[in-house]
Amino acid sequence: RLYVGADSGLGHAAAVVGTPTLSLFGPTDERRYAPWGPQVAVVRAGPEMASLDVPAVYAAAATLLARSAA
Repeated sequence: RLYVGADSGLGHAAAVVGTPTLSLFGPTDERRYAPWGPQVAVVRAGPEMASLDVPAVYAAAATLLARSAA
């Protein structure tokens, strides 16, 4: 029902076939490299690039699932 993963070719493939896709980004620019599509969301690491905020990833995944179920 949902693909969650780092910025990679798998995320782009998931988005192309219409799978709700949550793409996780660190230092790369998501505005340039994120998958495209109406079922795509992005979470980016904070300014220190130390790690992703787990509650933010969870919230984005829940929002994406709810949006795709509508």
